[in-house]
Amino acid sequence: MHAAYEIFKDASVILVDSAVVDTKDIENITLCHEGVKGIHKIRSRGTADDLHIDMHILADPHLTLEESHKLVHEIEDKLREKINNNIQVIIHLEPMYGSLANNDLE
Repeated sequence: MHAAYEIFKDASVILVDSAVVDTKDIENITLCHEGVKGIHKIRSRGTADDLHIDMHILADPHLTLEESHKLVHEIEDKLREKINNNIQVIIHLEPMYGSLANNDLE
């Protein structure tokens, strides 16, 4: 009975798609990068061996494609260094216009 409970406990986290990593940790790591102006829609799911993170990042709209690409790779590398080397990261990069702040984002 105990074994069944342990299996259910481990699987239920995945099945209900609950956050695996605290979003504040992801936010703090990501906002340390100079080009990042804001972050929202942070999600993490999976297990320690199969961790997936996706997020939307606001950046200077005048960054070149090359600069944007470099920024995304730097963020991915830092997340792997600080959280888990097995992370799969998807970053949706958005231009930041006006005076948007993190708490104005959906």
